[in-house]
This record gives sequence, C-alpha cells and structure tokens, in this order.
Amino acid sequence: MNMQKLTQKSLESIQLAQTTATEYGNPQVEQIHLLSSLLSQEQSLTRELMQKCGVDPESLSRAVQQALSALPRVSGGGREADKIYVSRELDLALNEAEKQAEQMRDEYVSVEHLMLGLIEKPDATLKRLFAA
Repeated sequence: MNMQKLTQKSLESIQLAQTTATEYGNPQVEQIHLLSSLLSQEQSLTRELMQKCGVDPESLSRAVQQALSALPRVSGGGREADKIYVSRELDLALNEAEKQAEQMRDEYVSVEHLMLGLIEKPDATLKRLFAA
C-alpha cells in the first residue's frame, strides 16, 4: 500500500493500531487493532456506519477489546523495542482498501476505505466478530 495515499484520519488510525499492538505486547499489528482504532476515533464514521448496518458500536467495541486481550503477547528480552510488523491479513485488507479507493475514483484512502478493506478481506477474528 502506498502510505502517501492515506488521509490524515487513515494515517492516524493505522498509527493508533500500531500503538495498540505495542501496548498489548502483540508481536504484530492485526486487523483487530485497526478495527479498534477505527471504532475509537472521535466522531467516528465507522461507528456511524455500524449503527446504520444495525450493529451496536458499543457491543462491537466490547467484543473487540475481548479479542485484543486474547491475542498472543510477547515480552522480555526477545522483543525488540519499536519493531512491530503488519500481519499478512492486515496487509491484504490495506491493499483492498487502496483498491476500493481506486474503484471509487478517490485520490486518497480514507477511513471508510479502510473499513471496506476489513469487511472485504476479514481474518478469522473479524469473521467471528462480524458474524456475531
């Protein structure tokens, strides 16, 4: 994905996803980290979209927090500071977001494109959350 094509909000969402992964001690940034960051934004378009789809954003946020707590953690000497990687599944979703933006003839990848990327290319955790 071309990071130069991200809107400010999209970039903030990805940065927050990285921060969340680091805070939870997770070895890589997963789709659930990005969903968490999209839901936590003030005046979140993602929350609004979820409501319009009949999904309670608060319930989804609680389920996301539970899923984050269940992820594997790395601690101690084996973990290198400031080294965190993007999972293959998140990379697929980010590439899908860029593709969605191109199909809509949008110059930049916005938060709605990120959400569409997660919906179109969900990993096993997101599939479970979206099915619930």
